[in-house]
Amino acid sequence: MSNTTAYSGTFSSLNFNDVSTGAMGGPSQVGSAWLAVVERRIRDSIAADADKRPHDVRWLTEEVAGSALRFFRLTSDLLPSEPYIYGTDSGDLVAEFKSKHGALTSIVSGNMLLNYVVVDGMVQHEDPINLATVNAGALQEKLRPIMWLLIKGKNGSAMGS
Repeated sequence: MSNTTAYSGTFSSLNFNDVSTGAMGGPSQVGSAWLAVVERRIRDSIAADADKRPHDVRWLTEEVAGSALRFFRLTSDLLPSEPYIYGTDSGDLVAEFKSKHGALTSIVSGNMLLNYVVVDGMVQHEDPINLATVNAGALQEKLRPIMWLLIKGKNGSAMGS
């Protein structure tokens, strides 16, 4: 039996009641092996005072660092790989993930999470997610279709695997 799902143009339109997601189940209590390393990098990048922050990509605002830590803690078991993380000159955090069929770029700005995805050459962005109010189940439900596309491709098949 084939586990393919037709891609209709938006990630949220995929019906996961009909698809076996295997390891992409609900939130787990155990994060990925890379989580502790990423957490340390984020904590070490919090600006001690606001004067350090402007136009210096080495420093994150406390709000962004807290939101980024929440994002990684709630989703590390679902994300496709250890992210390449860096700051922006405005104190935001960018996390880049690579997968078989594309890449996910997540931007944490204040309490908001913005996701941009490239799957098999197609670029898509998702609605912003408020990390201050979203719960683990809702956040993973929003990300699960993106992860499925990154793993299986926009046509739902894992050709060559």
